[in-house]
Amino acid sequence: MALACAALACAALSWLPALAQDVPIATVQVSGARSTPPDANRLGLGVLETPQAITAITADMMRAQGVDSLEDILLNVPGITQAGGHAGIFSNFSARGFQLENASNYFRDGLRFDRQSQISLQNIEQVEVIRGPASLQYGKLVPGGLVNFVTKKPRAVSRYEASVYVNRFGQAEAGFDATGKLDSAGKALYRLNLEARKIDSFRDSVDGESYFLAPAFTFALSDATMLDVMFEHYRHDTLRDPGQPAPDSRDPGSVTRIDPAAFFGEPDATNEVRNSSGALRLNHRVNEQWQLRADYSGSRFERDMHFTVNLNRRPAAPLRVPRVARAGFTDARSDSVRLELFGDFATGEVRHKLLAGVDRLERRVDDLTTANTMLAPVDLFHPRPTGNASYSSEPLFDERVRASDTGIYLQDQISMGAWNVMMGVRHDRLRENYHERMLDLRSRHDAGATSPSAGFTYRVAPRLSLYASYSRSLDSNMATNGCGRSYGASRGSQVEAGAKGRAWGGLQWALSAFSLTRSNGLSEDPSGAVDADDNSCLVQGAKQRSTGVELETSGRINRQVRLLAAFTQMNARVSADANPAMAGKKLRNAPRRSARMWLEYDLDAAAPGLRASLGVTHVGERFANDSNSLRLPAYTAWDAGLRYALGGDGSLQMTVSNASNRRYVEDSLPNANSVNQAAPRNVSLRYTHQF
Repeated sequence: MALACAALACAALSWLPALAQDVPIATVQVSGARSTPPDANRLGLGVLETPQAITAITADMMRAQGVDSLEDILLNVPGITQAGGHAGIFSNFSARGFQLENASNYFRDGLRFDRQSQISLQNIEQVEVIRGPASLQYGKLVPGGLVNFVTKKPRAVSRYEASVYVNRFGQAEAGFDATGKLDSAGKALYRLNLEARKIDSFRDSVDGESYFLAPAFTFALSDATMLDVMFEHYRHDTLRDPGQPAPDSRDPGSVTRIDPAAFFGEPDATNEVRNSSGALRLNHRVNEQWQLRADYSGSRFERDMHFTVNLNRRPAAPLRVPRVARAGFTDARSDSVRLELFGDFATGEVRHKLLAGVDRLERRVDDLTTANTMLAPVDLFHPRPTGNASYSSEPLFDERVRASDTGIYLQDQISMGAWNVMMGVRHDRLRENYHERMLDLRSRHDAGATSPSAGFTYRVAPRLSLYASYSRSLDSNMATNGCGRSYGASRGSQVEAGAKGRAWGGLQWALSAFSLTRSNGLSEDPSGAVDADDNSCLVQGAKQRSTGVELETSGRINRQVRLLAAFTQMNARVSADANPAMAGKKLRNAPRRSARMWLEYDLDAAAPGLRASLGVTHVGERFANDSNSLRLPAYTAWDAGLRYALGGDGSLQMTVSNASNRRYVEDSLPNANSVNQAAPRNVSLRYTHQF
């Protein structure tokens, strides 16, 4: 795999002479087919003008690959690794070595939202990933990057689409998408997305159901003023999967000796999620040069969860897995407001794109966890649920968070011939109050921080741009664990340089090198203290650094062949720590090498309407914990697919995941008691009809 990726890099560099041809170029994205600038860049810049790594996976690419989850989509993005989660239900992700915070690093249409559960892709038009610090436009973030979901917008031309999906594990879903005018003049448009899903997993007993509703409206209040109104409601009910304990507690890879279907939880360990969100976006064009923007988003997340936890096995009974049961209840609400002035104007020979704004985020979280109830141990290789788990009503942890982030920012992109120079600065005021009522632990943070950003791109030729940038980020670290601790802010800083261009007409590529540092980070307590789940308590003060090179390319090689490829070479380590023994340790879930390659071939000449695809994903060796005592083995997985355009407006697609049916570990929590094996070979079918 490494040789194949090296060959790809050499091929990309060999295109450079051809890029000097004087051929006009449109503003394009690195991945996908659309030619509009990424939504995540509010200056309206194309990828070639942006001095930072951005990947956009379009609806066309998602449809071609037959993706059904965010995990499938982010396989295509360099530097992204799946982190500890719950098999087949929910995953966390790391970017450039740093785990993304579910309450901070995910956005919908550029507005922050809490990604605390699985999401529906039914109304997603595009998924964009900005890698590295991006606090200038977005406020507090873990420095690895951010994920922005671009939703489907109302259109004036009426269109309807229905789809049906099934797979070999018994999962089934039906989706509906409709858009058009609400009035004859087209001053009011609508879009409606619906989805119903019967959830089933390769893991025994892990099943459930989900429902999704997402209406959206666009109103032309005048020739200069547009109002977008969006709403989503997602209901997701399933069982909580505790993962599987590794037979050898020193080797998470030994979990492959256990049947992937083995379930170590209980059938009444339900996870009920209700997630509602809404947004208003007002855009007023003052004149040809200036726009005023006002955005509001609000969300409420409610979760009633009953779950089990696998504990360390006793030496006297190594084949019996002790477990505890507990319940958790979460009520999280967030509101964000943003006001912006955007200008696109010229001063002599110099063109400016100026963005000035102020935003405010308020977040309120109440999180109650009940005391442990001991369960009967189960057999390590043949677990059988008892079916009579009881859940205590006595509180174990009762956490209350009240936080706000107010930011003011100014950014200018200056164009002078082949040069584009971007400069900006942001100042944040963080106010955070944390109260753990059972331990009567209180903490209060009130701090200000300034985050400058600068970069440039230079158009060497119509098909080639070089760039360099410096950016900073601020992360509040309000996430806590069962140790009842809270933490101050961390800072991130990054230097990045690279090249972006096109080759062979439609094939786009980007090469980037980065050095990313996080100061005042979190690491495992050197005293060995653990919480009630046997997870290590955390201390603050670590300095962590990630350096690497990323290469990606996407587009058509010719009329018949379509390619997407991504390669990452990364070294993410601890530079300094409160525990001297931690210095030099690798960051969790940060493989030195990872790669993705996907090819689609149009068989239209031999079989009209038929396309075949083949993909391969490689993730290198990485560690599940900070001390690097738990090593996750490298793996390579294959997938394949067929798409057939039926007569009329229908299409049928078959996707085969893990085609070689390989046993491997996707991720693990920072112990060997909750490891997630990958799903066995899966075959899915999707029928889509437009009318």
